[in-house]
Amino acid sequence: MSPLVDSDVVFVTSTLYTPWLEHSQAAIESEFPGSRRIVIDGREGWPAGWFRWMDRVRRAQERWVCLVDEDCFLSDRQAVASIVARMEETGSAVAGVPDAFFTPRPFNELAMNPFFLVVDRTLMVRATRRHWRWRRLRARPEWFDRAEYPWEPEIRRVAEEYECFYCFFYLFYAARMPLLYLYPHEDYRFSNEEGRHPATVVRMEPGTPDACVHLWYSRQWDTDEHRERYAKALRWLEAGRPARWEP
Repeated sequence: MSPLVDSDVVFVTSTLYTPWLEHSQAAIESEFPGSRRIVIDGREGWPAGWFRWMDRVRRAQERWVCLVDEDCFLSDRQAVASIVARMEETGSAVAGVPDAFFTPRPFNELAMNPFFLVVDRTLMVRATRRHWRWRRLRARPEWFDRAEYPWEPEIRRVAEEYECFYCFFYLFYAARMPLLYLYPHEDYRFSNEEGRHPATVVRMEPGTPDACVHLWYSRQWDTDEHRERYAKALRWLEAGRPARWEP
């Protein structure tokens, strides 16, 4: 299996143009300096606008597409490369954390949250051609039996139709392509003064290195509830995004 090279991956960020876009893009450039980056204006057209990135990469040269939100900061190139390698080993079409099993997100154990998402572009194109009405898909009970997690969460078989983008993940279930669920570690170093709103750190498994740190609530970053959280994140970023860091 060949190592991941920069030209094999394109990074996509849909943005509201908060000040954190610059930091998110800088983190990507630091870890993958030779990779192409696409920034999409996310201020209008929701919910249809979420799917805009798919048209932008459909005919791309890169095999791997990595979605990174503007309040999500890559922290370890090798951790991302290991996720891609596991996707190749397992034939997985997409890798990300389920939109459940951690504090802000109790909604859907089948779908993923795309704040950090790795997509095999070739499999995505193949699946959309096979199921051209995929945006009408809804969760099916039998799919729960195919979901495998690298830790032991409290499974409740919940698939609430909370977000417009859930159908994207149902597409791969319908196409019988594996999904690689990653582990969402809750990092209270980035919580507020009251110990609320931890960041979500993506790991392939509980004991593996951090791939990225996601702050959440970027629309509210400069409010009393979240200002200190983002101040901590800025100090971490200015320190060079170290794996071992205390606020």
